[in-house]
Amino acid sequence: MKLQFFIALTLTLAKAENPDSAVQALKQESGLSWVFPNPGVVQMQYRANLVKNLDHEVDGSVILEKNLLGGDPVAVGGGIHYSHTPSKVNFGVQAVHGAQGTQFGAQATRKVYQGGNNAVDVGVVYGQHFGGPGGNSRPVVGAVVKTTL
Repeated sequence: MKLQFFIALTLTLAKAENPDSAVQALKQESGLSWVFPNPGVVQMQYRANLVKNLDHEVDGSVILEKNLLGGDPVAVGGGIHYSHTPSKVNFGVQAVHGAQGTQFGAQATRKVYQGGNNAVDVGVVYGQHFGGPGGNSRPVVGAVVKTTL
């Protein structure tokens, strides 16, 4: 049921706002990135654009994470990121599940200033760990200010 809702939402967002707008569904732009979020942990993420039109953009990602120092199996997860161009609002969620439980995170940001090469975004973040040997963590909520100079 949830997958059907997501597919319907994706197809609705892919519709052109007017006959002259160019809708690019399943765009070829994508990216593979590697990060080390913690000592001894490597995370690979493949992100691809699913929908892009004049007002909306939806990206999806697949995440693989491996603790190189421990014997845990590879953790697997994914995420979805939505951008609304006219309001300059972004929202994203991601979850990674492995032997140590599930790590969930969400964030929302809004661009409050952009001029030349400078920009300022503000937002909120939420994160929490569920399950695993350590049980559930307390939720972590915070504010974000991101600048580009």
